[in-house]
Amino acid sequence: MLDLRRKRQQMSAFMLRQGLHYSENRHTWTKAHMNWLASQKLAHAEQRLVFEEMMLAIRQAQERIERLEQAIRVAVPDWSLAEVVKALMAMRGLDLVSATTFLAEVGDLSRFATARSLMDYLGLVPSEDSTGDTVKRGPITKAGNGQARRMLVECACTISTRRGSARTSRRRSRPRRLRFARSPGRRSAASTGATSADQERQAQDRRYHRGRSRVRGLHLGRRPRGERGPCCGQVRRTSDGR
Repeated sequence: MLDLRRKRQQMSAFMLRQGLHYSENRHTWTKAHMNWLASQKLAHAEQRLVFEEMMLAIRQAQERIERLEQAIRVAVPDWSLAEVVKALMAMRGLDLVSATTFLAEVGDLSRFATARSLMDYLGLVPSEDSTGDTVKRGPITKAGNGQARRMLVECACTISTRRGSARTSRRRSRPRRLRFARSPGRRSAASTGATSADQERQAQDRRYHRGRSRVRGLHLGRRPRGERGPCCGQVRRTSDGR
C-alpha cells in the first residue's frame, strides 16, 4: 500500500509540474480521475513516455495489492487466530486486511494482561520526563512494533473521514430552529389550539431568550407583570432541586 501511495504522489507531482490541475472539489484516484488522466495531452513525446510508465507502475501496484488481499482471504479461515480476526472486524475502521496485519504483528492478544500493557507494547502511551514532585508528560513514546501502531492509526483516521461522519457533522452544524422546524413530530398551531396572540408571545420569548445564559440547563425565564408561572413552557429549578 505504501508503494502504491508513493507512486500516486509521484504522478500527482508530475501532473502539477505540467500545469494540469484536477478539480479541487472532486476525489482523486477514482474512475473519473483515471479517465481524466488518460485524456490529458502532453506536448513532448518524452513526457508521454514518463506518464505511461508511471501509469503502468500504478496499475501493477494495484494488481499486487489485489493478489495479496485475495491470498489473505484464502489463508485466514485456516489460521489459529481466525476467530480473533472476526472479532476485530466487528470494530469500526478495521477490515480483513488491517485486522490480519495487526494480529500477524502482535500475535496472541491474551499474553497482554491489560489494555495498558498492549498500548505500552505499541508505543501509544505518553512519554514522561518527571523529576521529584514535577510530572511532565510528552508525546507518545513510539516504542515497540511500528507496523502495528501505524495500522491502528490509519484505521482510526478512516473513522473520522467517513462520508457518513461528515454528513452527521453537517447536520449537527445546522441551526437548531431549522432542525426543529423540519421535524415530523412538530405540531402545528391549529392542533395545539394556540391563538395568534399566544404565538406572538412565544416568539417574543424566544427572541428574548436567544443568546442568554442558562441555569442548570434551563432558561431563567421572563414573566410579564401581574402573571405567575413560567414563560414559553420553561420551568425554573429552585435551589432545593425541585
